[in-house]
Amino acid sequence: CCTIDWYSEWPKDALEAVAETYLNNMPTLEADDSVVSGLVKLCQEIHQSVAHMTNKYREEMSRYNYVTPTSYLELLNIFSKIF
Repeated sequence: CCTIDWYSEWPKDALEAVAETYLNNMPTLEADDSVVSGLVKLCQEIHQSVAHMTNKYREEMSRYNYVTPTSYLELLNIFSKIF
């Protein structure tokens, strides 16, 4: 027996809220509010662009690539390791 957990994609507001919380809690990121706001928008745009291109990839190549909330958290985690 197995269970499949299916989650809808996060809306733009949720992506921004998660990124803002994550970035504001990074001790190594010393930036003013306007820089953090720009980074929040950038992370949200990156994630949504990848999700859009994944759909295009599936339509053109008949291959799947999954973009999930966990993918977004991993993006933020990788960003924190760079800085």
